Formats: sequence, structure tokens, C-alpha cells
Amino acid sequence: MDVLKYPPKPNFKEHCFEHLMFLKSYAEKHFNDEESYLRSINYPDFDSHKKLHTKLAVDVLRFEKELMASDFSPLDLKKFMGFVVTWLTYHVAGEDRKFSKADEPIVPVKTEQSKVIGVDEFIKHFAMATIQVLKTVTGLMYQDISIDIRGDKFVNPEICFRACMNSKFNKCIGIKYSGEIAAGVFKSITGTDACEINEIIISSLSELSSIISSRFAGVVSSYGIPCDVESPLQVPADDIPASIDRFIAETRIGSLEIILFDNYKNKG
Repeated sequence: MDVLKYPPKPNFKEHCFEHLMFLKSYAEKHFNDEESYLRSINYPDFDSHKKLHTKLAVDVLRFEKELMASDFSPLDLKKFMGFVVTWLTYHVAGEDRKFSKADEPIVPVKTEQSKVIGVDEFIKHFAMATIQVLKTVTGLMYQDISIDIRGDKFVNPEICFRACMNSKFNKCIGIKYSGEIAAGVFKSITGTDACEINEIIISSLSELSSIISSRFAGVVSSYGIPCDVESPLQVPADDIPASIDRFIAETRIGSLEIILFDNYKNKG
């Protein structure tokens, strides 16, 4: 985060550009080496993992263009930093460890007995995938996270995102973050307390939403329905309609709510 301190150091923009080029070079070499290794061991989830690499390359190129166009403005730098720290935390701490770690234990999902019947299996799997993402990004333990499917609790959201499916599974995902979990995620990743919800936190949560949405697309694909997901958009809470297909992840650093609803723009 030193690059964001003011007043800026001499040759500030040159240092920013050097860091950006280093990230691109490092990522390209790391991904090429990793993909070669995964092919050599016939890694079963190779295609999904490669998609993560491709997405990062596309996102970094987009940020590079935005940073150059804005002459490395503080706003665009904060957005870039939020994206980078979240993506790398998840990828390095989570995805790469799957190559050498045994499967994680199953965490029980809490539901009211009267509401267990009729709950689609993919929602349960999505809830489990969300736990895995939160655990990886924040360092929370399994006992720190509980899931309530179709319960009576709701999150008072500070920040919301919407991501829609490009699939026969014609749904959108709404993700609502409480202010507590927004600050908690930021502190978990950076070790820094958040004084306010700023561009770094919003960008970090945008990337976290992208990771969660991509995991959901993987769940849908595992049911034999090819599925990709659009990049999340920050939206007002009112833009996410009510739905019975929802769950809340409650943690010791706050809560988030995930809602599945019809993708009306693709109907007809």
C-alpha cells in the first residue's frame, strides 16, 4: 500500500509502471509454469483453473489501460490495488494449495427442518463453495462460518453486487455485504483497519464477488449445464429483488447474503 501514500515519492508514476510490468511478467511466467505442471499430472480441474489465469490476464490488461489513460490517478490505483490483493490472496492461498492438499472436511449447513424439503442441491453446493472462498480469502476457520438457507434473517447491506449467468441456467446472483464484513475482509487481506468504505474496499469486494460468482458457475456446470458468469456490477440494494433462493453466510467478522433471481433481460 506504500504506493498510495501522499505526498507521492519522486518518480511516483515510473514506480507504478514498473510494479505493473513486474506483476504482468511474474503472472505470465507463474501461470505458464503452473499450467505445464498441471498438464504433466493430468490435473482434473485444469480447464477451470486455466480460466482463472485467463481472467487475471484480461483484468490486468483492462486496469493497465485505465491506469495509463488516467496517468495513474489515485482513484484508479486504489481500484487496482483492491483487485490485486484480493485475487492474489485467493489464488495463491487457495487455488494453488489444492494441488497438494487433501479435500477439506464437509461443513454442515444449517436449515430449518420445514425448509430443507425442496431446497435445490446446487444451492447447498453454492453455499459450501462460498464457505471455501471466505475461508481462503479471510483466513477464517470453518467453525467461524455458518450458513442459513432460506431462513428468516436478512443482511443490512452496505455494498451490493449483481452478476448474471450466460447459460441456459437463466439466473443472476445478488451479493449483499454488511459494513462489518466489508471492513473485515479488507483487514484480513491487508492487515489494515478501514476507516471508511473507499475505492480499495469496493474494488476488493468486487473481485471477491467475481470469485464467488465464478465458483457458482462451476457448481452449475457440474450439473451438466455449461455456464459462464458476467463481471459483477455494483448496484443499489433495491436492484436485487427478493427471492426464496437465498442464503446468509454469518461469520465473526460480519455477514453476507446471496440471492439467486431470474435474469429477466434474457427472457423471451
